[in-house]
Amino acid sequence: MTSVSSTRWQTAVLIALASCCYSSSAMAEEDGLQIEIKEVDGRQVVSVAGLSTAELESIATSGAAPAAETLGVFAIERENASIAPASDAVAMFGKRRVRASRLEFVPKYPLNPRVAYRVEVRLPGKQRRSATAVVRLAAPAPAKPTRVLQIYPIQDTLPENQLKFYLHFSAPMSISEAYGHIHLFNADGSEVDYPFLKLEPELWDPAGTRFTLLIDPGRIKQGLRPREENGPALVGGRSYRLEIARQWRDAQSNPLAESYVKRFRVTAPDATQPAPSEWKFSRPAAGSREPLAIDFDEPLDHAMLQHSLEVVDPAGMRLEGKVQVADNARQWQFVPAQPWDEGRFQLKVNSLLEDLAGNSLDRPFEVENFGLTERPRREAAWLSLPLRIRSR
Repeated sequence: MTSVSSTRWQTAVLIALASCCYSSSAMAEEDGLQIEIKEVDGRQVVSVAGLSTAELESIATSGAAPAAETLGVFAIERENASIAPASDAVAMFGKRRVRASRLEFVPKYPLNPRVAYRVEVRLPGKQRRSATAVVRLAAPAPAKPTRVLQIYPIQDTLPENQLKFYLHFSAPMSISEAYGHIHLFNADGSEVDYPFLKLEPELWDPAGTRFTLLIDPGRIKQGLRPREENGPALVGGRSYRLEIARQWRDAQSNPLAESYVKRFRVTAPDATQPAPSEWKFSRPAAGSREPLAIDFDEPLDHAMLQHSLEVVDPAGMRLEGKVQVADNARQWQFVPAQPWDEGRFQLKVNSLLEDLAGNSLDRPFEVENFGLTERPRREAAWLSLPLRIRSR
């Protein structure tokens, strides 16, 4: 953990989790000590070499607390990386160890190539040697430019009360600059004013490759001031262009390979909740690994389908397997890790599962308050649908 604010710290951690491992970096040398970032057993570590046998023995036998005082690592996000950290700076979390004649620091979170690291070494012993150095990860090898792979929903016809878009990228993206590079245009080329709900922190998956973009609910829900004053962000009968600008940088500070455009037409609002009673099942045969396929009565939320349905065996245990979403999110498929047994199974469905307009099994979108009024917090419930597996 660093001394940056919690939001900026979370941002740094998210980018770091998406970073690759690099095998070398610039080395700093001071008072006979060589300080560098290197890869050991597949992990990035801060390594200090040049210690005497007496110093190494003293560290190894002094216990964990003195070792922590011996080697401190601080993340520096300022341009002048040589500036000493603030007096209240907190050293990064990680383990310190003596290994192969070196003193090493193994960080809890992967290091970030966009951050400099200040390393402070204070050695025990008669000489009481100390050193301070600033090191960075070596620049990564050039990679293929990052691209927008897909925007969900894939359909080119969407309801007026469309709630979400999911932007999928080929590599981790930079954080906290999304909204400056996403634009919604009318058919005449004019830009729609303030269509999106700008959240901080932004909504990213842990890998930093999927961004959730929300249309401002205030421009969708009836009776709210943003809609009353500016109208809906999307209007039935009109066509739009959602554009992702090439200038958006990936996690390595490189721009996208090219801009990406999704064109779509808007139809009437969708006020109907998904109806499990209308879903159609294609049941597999016992003894096979055929997929269980469920065809929905309307397209559902692509991302939520990845985790909102599960299969439970006759003993009440959740089955392991692979989920696939097909037919433009109109179909959910499940392939079990092991062949199907014969018997009575259950399909468990999360009641918060939504369609494209945010209507869930639990309630229609128009009564969802998004915290705008005092109301008990929604709790997910799991609906159970019977599923019988037979031999053919």
